[in-house]
Amino acid sequence: MDAVAGQCAVVLDGGVRHGADIAKTLCLGADAVMVGRPALWELVHSGAEGVADVLRLLMGEFEEVMALMGAPTVAGFERSGVVLPGGAHFAP
Repeated sequence: MDAVAGQCAVVLDGGVRHGADIAKTLCLGADAVMVGRPALWELVHSGAEGVADVLRLLMGEFEEVMALMGAPTVAGFERSGVVLPGGAHFAP
């Protein structure tokens, strides 16, 4: 985020497995998060209904993280919402 300094949109594509991954990415300033791999796995395994299930699961986890953070909207997400190993926070 610091490298692009707002000059372009930042989209994370890869590594998203849980709703908390989505929250952390948005807290760090990403504009969007892709969830292709989990959706593709479910498409192969269970078809369109499986994709809908995995998206519902991710959204439920994401909403739970929002509630635990006390952030009613994504606009309330900040870098300080991500805690590093050892308990340190990202600088604002």
